[in-house]
Amino acid sequence: MPRFSRRSQAVVHLGSESETRASEGKATRVLLICDFGPGLLRHVLETYAFMSDTRVTLVRRRMRRVALPAGVRLVTVPVPVIGASDWGEVSKSLPLLLNTASYLLLGSLLSTLAAFRFRCGVVHARFLFPEGIVGLVVSALSGAKLVATAEGFDVNLHLRNRLARAALAMIARRGEIISVSKPIFEQLSSFGVTSRYLPNGLDTSRFKFVRLDKKESLVIFVGMLEENKRPQLLVEAVSRIRPFIAQEGIKVRIIGEGPLRDTIKRRIDELGLEDCISLEGFLGTESIVDFMAKAYAYVSCSATEGLSLAMLEAMASGPVVVATDIPATRALITNTETGFTFPPDDADGLAQAIKFVFEHSSETSGVTARARKLVESTYEVRNGASELSRIYAGSGPANGVGLL
Repeated sequence: MPRFSRRSQAVVHLGSESETRASEGKATRVLLICDFGPGLLRHVLETYAFMSDTRVTLVRRRMRRVALPAGVRLVTVPVPVIGASDWGEVSKSLPLLLNTASYLLLGSLLSTLAAFRFRCGVVHARFLFPEGIVGLVVSALSGAKLVATAEGFDVNLHLRNRLARAALAMIARRGEIISVSKPIFEQLSSFGVTSRYLPNGLDTSRFKFVRLDKKESLVIFVGMLEENKRPQLLVEAVSRIRPFIAQEGIKVRIIGEGPLRDTIKRRIDELGLEDCISLEGFLGTESIVDFMAKAYAYVSCSATEGLSLAMLEAMASGPVVVATDIPATRALITNTETGFTFPPDDADGLAQAIKFVFEHSSETSGVTARARKLVESTYEVRNGASELSRIYAGSGPANGVGLL
């Protein structure tokens, strides 16, 4: 199978044309523009495993190596990912402005070359900005169908800027937009943009549901250690109920990497919580699956979200989900029915929620069972793969809503 590999950071190694045609036949060829980290990227690519008639070429600008499924080509854009907390900062920060301009230029060039070289009929950008703009350029130059997915961060922050809204209008006119959650769908609708609701999916067969009475006294956080995810809030909450944590022998594991790691470590040391809280760093897929199976509670402290795949994994695996009461969470968690919620940035509220779920295990066992059932019925990856195939083929529902 021909594939892309890194050579001078952006050069393509190709197999023969006859080999390419023989292996791909008449399959739908998708140029997937996606800069997700390894964990989220795995979930995205997992969907295509259930789409046997689809071949993927991945365009990615992260430098960290990732394991890709057989048959997935890789185009590496030699530009680092620099996140912006607000789209307006691009015009105010010279490094960010140069980084974004470089990505738009090189990403558009390399993606367009790949689209022509592999005769991609669909270009799918995961994130409206800046990936969606690259997808827009590629679609216009190559004639490929444009699909762009609104993931949450791009809508929650960037659309406050006029330039971003203008770009969104062009993307919407050229192609089709997918919303991964109902709040995003509704927010785009408020801008006059029609989208299809197609939630991120999970292969539930990979996650064993474990009853609470078989769990360990373990609380886990899984995610980037960045401001939006608010991992420091969990540390503050544990400090509020430290005697209870010690009495019950509860251990807290924060899984992930990010710019707040050193800050969180210092705070743990300041509060003297080293005996119950540990930073696990980045873990591979199997390790996370194992933690989900063992954990009694899973905590999400995010200020904003799209549709949290880590939360879906937790709901499938049996820990009690305790999460910030925000629109994206309410799309998954009904308080006391499929999990428990607490007010945003409320360390005391989080502390009391954690204490409650440990003290009332008999009342929460049904909560975890209902959460698993919800994931199986609504967020199974096989259903999403079928709908995505219809979107690529242009035969989805006429009212602009996928699985809503």
